[in-house]
Amino acid sequence: MLLAFSLSMPRVGSWDGKWSQENKLHVRVRNLGRGKRAVERAAKLSGINFYYNFGDGWSARVSVTAVTAAEARALRRRSAGFCGYDWMIDSILDHGVIRRTMGAMQRRKGRDGRAAFVRLLHDRDWTLDKTRDGIISDDIVAADPNGQMWSIEVKNTKNLMVLQTKRQAMAQASRRKLPWMIAFSIHGTKSWLILRQQGRRIDATCWQEG
Repeated sequence: MLLAFSLSMPRVGSWDGKWSQENKLHVRVRNLGRGKRAVERAAKLSGINFYYNFGDGWSARVSVTAVTAAEARALRRRSAGFCGYDWMIDSILDHGVIRRTMGAMQRRKGRDGRAAFVRLLHDRDWTLDKTRDGIISDDIVAADPNGQMWSIEVKNTKNLMVLQTKRQAMAQASRRKLPWMIAFSIHGTKSWLILRQQGRRIDATCWQEG
């Protein structure tokens, strides 16, 4: 049984009231299998809209529709991806709602990594945007010494998962209409791998904690 999950943003919190990806099709197709339980599960989900409030004026909607194999192929060809929000589909399939789940250890590691990187930003004369910092959709929003604002994703994990994190950072930055930046803590060291959007290319540098 094939289900198509379509992403949209019914509430847009940008200054101009627009989502930069709104004219593109964002859809994923998942195969739930052919068994009786899979068919029953798909029937319960098909036709339902699931919503997620980011808490910053933005909300997402994931619409679920049963599709044929031919329709699935056509949707996959047309899709522009899912903007890093595949976790919403996983949550719908696992819990029947969109929610973020994270264990206590992961939350603690995330907070520790974020705090360490904030100190590093202060040491480098960056300024946190207190009006937007700490909301669900961005780890950090901050201005560099030249006054350029950045949407920053901080990762404090052993595995870097660069491509997945990049998609997430790009989606978050797109909603903010800011350039993206990723800070990876290099496990076992006081070094950080910094990836920054520079037009169509990516600038990679290494920062050291004092």
